[in-house]
Amino acid sequence: SALAAVLGSAPDPEPEGAGAQSQPWGYVLAEASEKGGVGKTTLSVNLAAALGHQGRRVLVIALDPQGNATQHFGIQGDAAQLTAVLRGLAGLEELDVVETDFGVDVLPGGRALAPARAAMLASASGIARVEQLTEPLRALYDVIVLDTPPEAGILQQSALVAADGVIAPMVLTRFALEGMETLFSTMEDIRRHNAELEYLGCVVTVLDTRKVVQRNVMQHLSRHEEARLHPVRIRTDKSIEEAQVVGEPVVYFDVASKASRDYLRLASALGEGFDAAR
Repeated sequence: SALAAVLGSAPDPEPEGAGAQSQPWGYVLAEASEKGGVGKTTLSVNLAAALGHQGRRVLVIALDPQGNATQHFGIQGDAAQLTAVLRGLAGLEELDVVETDFGVDVLPGGRALAPARAAMLASASGIARVEQLTEPLRALYDVIVLDTPPEAGILQQSALVAADGVIAPMVLTRFALEGMETLFSTMEDIRRHNAELEYLGCVVTVLDTRKVVQRNVMQHLSRHEEARLHPVRIRTDKSIEEAQVVGEPVVYFDVASKASRDYLRLASALGEGFDAAR
């Protein structure tokens, strides 16, 4: 649906003064990693769907030029409109939000986002472009999920400037902490622009406790206070790959699966904080 009509239906702000109540204000969550292959987009898509499954209004903005988040929802759209907005060539009202069958709206991403990176780098206000995109949308959604590229580039940095909180996906390999230091450094730099950015911890996206290396790495991570290993972990489950093949989030493909139960638990745990922050 065109955002022009949707934005026009957003409630007007309450007047300031005695007795005034603040309007609902959506939480912006960035999912970020400095390395690929850690299940970042799978986490973005399935956490968003789980939050929607629990009754929240959720928007996913696919900022990764790989476009995997868009494909996960079975969407064939391109990123031309999102790219034009990030380049400053179009207004927010020109964006078309894709309404999925899974309780989640999506602003599609893809390879067309590549020119946006160059334009944002060339602009003095480039790092603020995602914040300029998300601020008007906070009145329409309970949670806005930003799926970012697996690199410390301008799209990820701009997403962190816009975000209230960030979570980092992780796989339990001997190199699990590789890239985390870079992400922490990036977040520290971003706090010059967004002092309130909150690190919500890292989420294990593929847990198989039968594997000795995973148990050992998890024990090591539990002693690494800076990593903040989230207590809810996503267990290995073939239903995740099966759901990806048909373009559905796992909580809709098989709500009784191990992975679905884990994502719903994660959504409940994080969602309480999102709701409290609104």
